[in-house]
Amino acid sequence: MFESLAHCYSIALSNGVVALSSLFDRNHEFMPDPRAWQSELTKLREEKEPGFYCGSPIELSPIGAYHIFEGQARFAQLQYLHFATGGAFEWDDAERLGMMAPVYIAAFEDFLKRTEFARPDTIDHPTVALFLLVCDIAINPAETFPFPIHDPRFFITDVDPGMRFIYLSTILRLQFPEMRTAITQYSASEYVDVSTKLCEALKTRTPLAIVREINRWVENGPAFAACLADHDAGRAEATNQPLQVLFGQFASFARDKALFPHMLCWPGAHMAGLRTSEDFTGLFSRQSPMFIDRADDATIVPVLRTSLNEAAVMDRFQKFYNGHALYDFTYQWITRPGPFSYDFRWLRPDGATEEIKGWADRIFASVYGISPDDFTILPS
Repeated sequence: MFESLAHCYSIALSNGVVALSSLFDRNHEFMPDPRAWQSELTKLREEKEPGFYCGSPIELSPIGAYHIFEGQARFAQLQYLHFATGGAFEWDDAERLGMMAPVYIAAFEDFLKRTEFARPDTIDHPTVALFLLVCDIAINPAETFPFPIHDPRFFITDVDPGMRFIYLSTILRLQFPEMRTAITQYSASEYVDVSTKLCEALKTRTPLAIVREINRWVENGPAFAACLADHDAGRAEATNQPLQVLFGQFASFARDKALFPHMLCWPGAHMAGLRTSEDFTGLFSRQSPMFIDRADDATIVPVLRTSLNEAAVMDRFQKFYNGHALYDFTYQWITRPGPFSYDFRWLRPDGATEEIKGWADRIFASVYGISPDDFTILPS
């Protein structure tokens, strides 16, 4: 089904852009048009460029987005605990509590190996802050979304978070070894200075350039603006609501990151201690999850905030998961043999099986005009 690594990434990213543009920007006045770069990728495939043609060797980064996400989250948590305890919480405490499992430190270990930086003695060492900034850049490629592809020949390494992480670490060793101690205040100016130099060396746009571009869409595109306004009010348009909800949250994040990039890169350092502020309190509330699982029974529930209308939030929650059920059933229809599975107990743990089935069947029938019970299951 997929010819090469470049083809996989192209299909995934192009379809994501097409899905969003169908809602907010049908004429691609703001968003890149995937058709514009297909001919270049086709040319590279025909020229047998490694990674672009069917049968090409598949070269994967030993560090992937999974490791980077887990490392970023865990090290931000470690910094929070360090600053919340006035510096008392350190590496030994984290190790004793089982917080340094391989999945959480794989990216950091790789970072130290490639940069050849010494292992920091303390959690608040500038090397840890630099690692978190490298994670931030690595997981935010600009090519295909929100900008067009810069150079098709480097498409794979430009969009692959793991490859970006490796290149950034290598650039630090070769060009910027002094950055090991560059971040001491966790400030916006440090974030801008270090990220700009690293991204210029990597020949990519900065995370700040990315969120400013999203903000430009919202400021000038009525459909983008309406989506963010609905999100701020706890609502979302019914048309393809899962995407409406997710883009609304993303646009809110972009707006905050343009103002407070340092707080979102180093949240642990701004959640406790001397750097806490009212700005971060508001940011933390806005960027906390819209839906969470309750601790007592794992039921998924919406998060209610004092500034939002409870009825609107509940309506958005119900319709969002209606859309999730529709996606799930459509996926089953396309890819799985046999009868449909009604595995929605995580959403309604107290509901009877018949109630859950009836709810899912009504959602499916409202879109496709046929009930799952009307299908004839063919022998495998």
